[in-house]
Amino acid sequence: MLSLPFAGRARRLRALLHQLRPHTVEVAGHRIAVPPGVLDPVAFRTGAAWAPRVASALGPDLRLLDMGCGTGVVGVLAQAAGARVTAVDLDARACAAARTNGLRDVRQGDLFRPVLGERFDRICFNPPFFRGHAGGRPLGRALYGGPALEVVRRFAAGAPRHLTPRGEAWALLSDRAPGAERALGPGWRRGETWHLPPDGLPPERLSVWVRSAG
Repeated sequence: MLSLPFAGRARRLRALLHQLRPHTVEVAGHRIAVPPGVLDPVAFRTGAAWAPRVASALGPDLRLLDMGCGTGVVGVLAQAAGARVTAVDLDARACAAARTNGLRDVRQGDLFRPVLGERFDRICFNPPFFRGHAGGRPLGRALYGGPALEVVRRFAAGAPRHLTPRGEAWALLSDRAPGAERALGPGWRRGETWHLPPDGLPPERLSVWVRSAG
């Protein structure tokens, strides 16, 4: 369990309770539907912080794989920027939400299984970077990647096989999960880094880790 000050614990509790009913949030001018059981990208912050940065870094007509898409917020903004988006999530509710939010190519399955044999110019993943058991719960799977971060390790191993010759894979990690970058293994480098506002929580630094094709 993360150690947070009282204000941070209260905020996280409110976010969890908010997840129990359908609602909408706004990210960079886009209304995003969030059904029960699917991670709210605003309440849990990383998705809403990352999606505009991904979209701004894409050229038109690039093919993007939005891995672990959740509500589809990253893909929605990328699609609006002209990218051709394929979204994948293990959870059926997340896939339904991504379709509701306007993504046209959404596939349900475990990591790269739904896109076997396909290659992408960019692969983006905001992985479950905390160590621990998900317990079979969709929200748990969004936060906890296994005792040894097996989800992160499997993603890192599979990503190079799905990149075009000049493609890149991007993984978003937080300094609240120290050492998660080690689960990526060799070949990854730290790219863009920025800090989220404290907002009642301890300071949090997000970093995009990059793996180039080849």
